[in-house]
This record gives sequence, structure tokens and C-alpha cells, in this order.
Amino acid sequence: MPGTSVPDVAAWSPLGRRRLLATGAPAVGIAAALAGCGRDPAPGGAPQGRPARVRVLTRTDYDAPAWTTFNQSATDVQVDFEPGPDTTRGYGAKILALAAADSAPDVIYTHPNFFSSLASINVLADIGKLAPRTKFDLQGIQPELLDSVRWNGTLYALPYSGAANIVVFNAGQFQRRGVPLPNEQARAGRWTWEGFRESLLKLTVRAPDQPAEVGMPQHFSGLQYISQWIFAGGGQVWSRDMKTCLLDSREATAALDFLAQLHHKDQVAIQPDERSEFGGNAQEGFPTGRVGLRFRATTELHLYRQMAEEGAKLGVAPVPRGPAGGAPRGAANSWGIWRNSAALDAAWKAVTAWHADPVLRFVYASRNCFPCRQSQFDHPAFRGALLPWEDLEVERAALRDVRIMATPSRHTEVDDMWLRLWPQARDGRRPVKELLAEFIPQANALLTS
Repeated sequence: MPGTSVPDVAAWSPLGRRRLLATGAPAVGIAAALAGCGRDPAPGGAPQGRPARVRVLTRTDYDAPAWTTFNQSATDVQVDFEPGPDTTRGYGAKILALAAADSAPDVIYTHPNFFSSLASINVLADIGKLAPRTKFDLQGIQPELLDSVRWNGTLYALPYSGAANIVVFNAGQFQRRGVPLPNEQARAGRWTWEGFRESLLKLTVRAPDQPAEVGMPQHFSGLQYISQWIFAGGGQVWSRDMKTCLLDSREATAALDFLAQLHHKDQVAIQPDERSEFGGNAQEGFPTGRVGLRFRATTELHLYRQMAEEGAKLGVAPVPRGPAGGAPRGAANSWGIWRNSAALDAAWKAVTAWHADPVLRFVYASRNCFPCRQSQFDHPAFRGALLPWEDLEVERAALRDVRIMATPSRHTEVDDMWLRLWPQARDGRRPVKELLAEFIPQANALLTS
């Protein structure tokens, strides 16, 4: 098994231990294309007196200005960046193709939706071997974020921004309907699944010749997003060895039933035929002022800045607690390093720059990133950019309690199949148990192939 960056396995979070047990069967086509390209990591740089050049494929609109900020302050390393696909799936597919051609960028963005596809075929360098060279503090990063970018015990990326789900709510809509605010319900211990459902029922009003009002948008369908309900219900998505899908357990099935019935039975979410009434997006609609609440990552609150400036009364609250407690889903926005890079040390310096000023000051001031360390909540730029309706304690707790679903090596294929099937249960066209009876055997076949 590859060396680990943190040898004390007993201290890892559950996600880290699950990653340690993952076998990581490679995708046959990509693995064959990469055969023979696995050079051992070695330091690299530029001729003396000239800065080392590092190539980066960007994904978000803030990547380029952040790297420009780095270039303006660094003298021995310079980043050459170029735009990549702006979707997580598209970006992951692009990196796999470039790696197969032995031309991947030195620095690679990683996301839970495709991290396992990269790690399982040995595209990424072992961060645990790079960190000691500069005595970089890995331990200050929230453990669940770190564990989400381990594979077989090896740390393959460096989180630079945490993301954890919270509830953004329209306080004005709650007050108009006489519904207690979510943060008030949370403080009173009533922000449970049942309290959540009761609130959404009261917020949902469909009357003739009037614009519909609903409790929430259509919930995101991917397994990463739905895992929040599975964990809060006391279930698991995968077995410990990542070879078996466990969505047919009593707890997981009950959680999926609850979420599906919110959509098709209670109809507290935007319905498929109401898309045009809410700006054409059934998974958003919140800025219309007719959607009571929205699950959002802590990195995305700035999306509603204009809505608040135009008079909406907003607030934030924890995700509702299920039978097994609260389990806010999240992700680690991370940078990995191509294991075949000729400039490993320069690439490492570039990615660690996202843990210090001036890069940290830039991304916090523009609200593009969220702390991945509890100590970063005190950064002046982060505190200075807080929106008036934010609740820092809710956000601290979300990072502390975040649950990130471990992914098997063929997660992308499994998730694609789930995305095709889940809407049938969500929209009431098929019982959850019947859907799972079709999905699980096919998922297990992929997991063990």
C-alpha cells in the first residue's frame, strides 16, 4: 500500500478510513493509456536565476485572477494558466484525456465527482511526500476535507477551500406565512426532518391565477448531494471496502423515500412543469422571492448578495437533523499535482500559496473561497467580506460537521446511472425500492469489475 501522510490511521475520520480500504480498480482504457508513464516524483525547477514555470488548467472565473495575484508576488515560480472546462465533469474528463496523452498540467483542480477517477489510476503525486520538504502544516486543515482527497491511505491533493451545506432562507416569506424561522427552530431543537417538512408545507401555496410559492427548489440529484440525507438517516452509500452499494438498507431507503415524497407527494419543491415560473431552473428559483429556502454551500452565499441588496430578508441555518443527526454534505476544493510533472517543487509552492496571503486575501475579499481551517475564520479579509445576514457560528459548525461521501474508482459511471434513474422516483413515476432493485445490481457490477 502507498505511504501515507498521516500514519496514525486511528485518528482519521470515518471517510479517511473508508478511503484507506478502497481498492481503486482502474478504468481499463485510461489505465492502459497511462501504462509506463508512472515516473517516480522528483523535484523540478528552472535554470538558476530564472523562475520555474508551472502550467495550470483553470476551472472557475476566480482561478485566473488568483493565479495572477500569485505571479505578482512570487519571484522564483510563475504560473502559466489556461481556461479549462467550467463544469466538474467536463474538467475531470479533460484531465483524464491529457494525462493519457502524457500532457497533463502541473497543477490540477480536483473535485469529489472525479477525484477517484484520477487517484485510482495514479495521475496525482503523493502530497504527503511533498509537504515535509517545506514543513507545511497539513494537520490544521479540517480532517474530513483532507480525508476526502486520500486514496488507499495516500494524500493526493491539497484542499484550499472548504465547502459545507447550510440552509439559506427567505425570512420574509417565512414571516408572511407565519412559519418560525429555521435558525429559531434549530435553537429550539425543532429543526428536524419533520419540522423541515412541516415548514415547507406551510410555505407552499398554489392558487389559481397567482404565481406559485414553494418551500424549496428541486433537490440536486447526484449521489454526492443526496448523501446528506443518507448519512442523516443513519445509512451509508457504500460498504467499507467500496465494493457494494448499500442504498437498499432500511435507513438509506427511508431517507430516499423521505426526499422523494417531499417532491412528488407533498410537492413542496418546484415541479418539473413549473420550471418556467421560476426563471427556467427547477434547481434554483430562490432569487424570485417565491422559494422559501435553499441548500447552498458556504462558498456560494455571495450568489444572493444582489437579492439581499434589493430588499430580500435572508438568513442562514444548519441543515435539518435526521434520525442520525445533522450531516451537511460538502466538498474540498483542492489542487493536486501531476505525478509526472517536471517541476514538482514549484507546483507545490504554487498550490500552498492558496493557504497564505496575498492569494488568501484575494479569494476571501471576493468571497470566492471559504476556510478549510478553523483558524482562517479569523482572517481579516474573510471577516471583512461577511454579508450582513450571515451567521459565522452556523458556518463554523457546518465545516466542523461536514460529511463528504467517499467515492469508488468508477464513481462517475455509477453516478451517471443514478442520475438517469433517480428522477423516476423523485417525480413519483416509480417506487424507490423498485428503482433500487434495478440500480444496485448494476452499480455493484461496476464496483467489482
